[in-house]
Amino acid sequence: MKCIIVDDDLFSTKLISDFIERTPSLVLAGSFDNAIDAIGYLSQTGDLIHVIFCDIEMPDMTGLEFIKSIDCTNTKVIIYSSQEKYALMSYEYDVCDYLLKPVKYARFLKAINKAKTELVLQMSADVNPQVEFLNYEPSLADSERGGDGNFRFIRESSGAQTKIMYSDIVFVEAQENYVRLVTTSKSYIIHATMSSFVDSLPEEYVVRVHRSYAVGIKHIKNIVDGSVVLEGSDMAVPVGRSYKAKMKEFFDELCSKYQ
Repeated sequence: MKCIIVDDDLFSTKLISDFIERTPSLVLAGSFDNAIDAIGYLSQTGDLIHVIFCDIEMPDMTGLEFIKSIDCTNTKVIIYSSQEKYALMSYEYDVCDYLLKPVKYARFLKAINKAKTELVLQMSADVNPQVEFLNYEPSLADSERGGDGNFRFIRESSGAQTKIMYSDIVFVEAQENYVRLVTTSKSYIIHATMSSFVDSLPEEYVVRVHRSYAVGIKHIKNIVDGSVVLEGSDMAVPVGRSYKAKMKEFFDELCSKYQ
């Protein structure tokens, strides 16, 4: 992910720059000691900036004024400041996270993972704006699979059935008592628990990588910095700590098949 830093504090800029350099999935595209120069850069660059690290108290234009003046549709803003009093106010500007100085690397990574996750979900919503609500009945798991095992039907509340090709599943996300199923053509909200839904899917098509995420194997590009990068995007789905050993075993076995 490409990042920029907007901060007039040289020490903080150096610290965040070092954190970005230590994180393989991040690239520092530029740093600016004032918001006006950053606005000029953003208006001219043809590259998508995924994350902006921004201080609040700056001369000429504050960080919050800067955020308000730019298009953050496809960008996540992470505010960092020595003043806790701005935290609540900053969230009114829909910032991704708020960090207190001096920033620790562990807290920095937590903010980055949050930004990655939000960008993945935003990407799927942009690609698949249509969302359908479906009911899921575990008892139909076997009887509603295709004869060759590559698709299934999920019953809608109206009684109609929607055909889901397993190979089209990009990722599955847990959302309390529902799951969000993102395919190459649509997004679905399904009334089911994460475990019951994912366990019903064939292991050759979908793999669980996190308590809240499973990904379509066909759509995996690579694994970087403890996250699964999906095809067609620089964004990544986080790999949970308890799933790392399983993921390593899975990919070692997958790679051995093609050696």
